[in-house]
Amino acid sequence: MKLSTHLLFVAASFGSWMPSPAMAEASMSTAVQDVRTKVYELFGKDTATVSFEPGRANIREEERRNLAAVVSAVRADATISAAVVGAWSDKDFPGNKGQQLSTAERRLADERVAAVKDLLINLGVSSFETYTMAESVSWMGRLFNTDDAKVKGEGRVGDANDQVAAELGKVLRDKGGPGKAVVIIRRAGTLMAH
Repeated sequence: MKLSTHLLFVAASFGSWMPSPAMAEASMSTAVQDVRTKVYELFGKDTATVSFEPGRANIREEERRNLAAVVSAVRADATISAAVVGAWSDKDFPGNKGQQLSTAERRLADERVAAVKDLLINLGVSSFETYTMAESVSWMGRLFNTDDAKVKGEGRVGDANDQVAAELGKVLRDKGGPGKAVVIIRRAGTLMAH
């Protein structure tokens, strides 16, 4: 009986303890950093960047081999849930809201997404998340906080899946750019699997 009274006192003492706002903010910052670290650990080694010749959407043999090697490496120790493909045209992502690249530039980015997707299908990947990085996020995308908005850095981060989408977008933007496509092979069991 004496032991249970002591445990009850300890439980009551800790139950009423609340972290200060500074401690809560530090904990949130640590949690965000932990998600970033996990995303880079997971997606960094499961990522390939494909470079295109200006104005072209065909994938060179060296790029094909590199992408095949990444798919094989992931498949060797995990089940592939999806491939994330983000492709640019030959110009950078539109910087200002409402600004657009030309129709030809947007079409080129779409063709690059399609070329990478076709190659991945030939490599046995069957599920995709695709992002054309030649188009701005629509007002509706921002309003409904779509994955497209989060990936392009214009969405709100609310939960762990939102954080993963935002960090995934950071990986795409860091490794990609004009004339490129970035492919991230997603392992089954990771957050944001659609």
